[in-house]
Amino acid sequence: MTGRKYNASEFDINLGHAISVQRNMRGLSQRDLAQHLGITFQQVQKYECGTNRVGARTLYQIAEFFEISVDTLVGRATCKSNEEPTIKQTMDLMYTKMDASERKLMLRMAKYIAKA
Repeated sequence: MTGRKYNASEFDINLGHAISVQRNMRGLSQRDLAQHLGITFQQVQKYECGTNRVGARTLYQIAEFFEISVDTLVGRATCKSNEEPTIKQTMDLMYTKMDASERKLMLRMAKYIAKA
């Protein structure tokens, strides 16, 4: 151990939140994700809280497990929440409170409105 204290960056915290949202929207536990990654659920918990940084390989494994791109996770982490709080709130609600059929309906509605 190096004795250095890690200070979580806004990016690490936001990336952890993005991972948590993706996991919850699939109805998975931290233990489920940890088992796939070959780590402890405590480590997943630390990633999700931003306490520990997610390495590049682990980030790729997480994205692959969720069947999404790394860009999707990183994109959520780099979204400036203070620039568009409405978008962040909407996405958080969609991913944590709605089931898959409700999310699909919301996506269809958004596409319809965007074309109007």
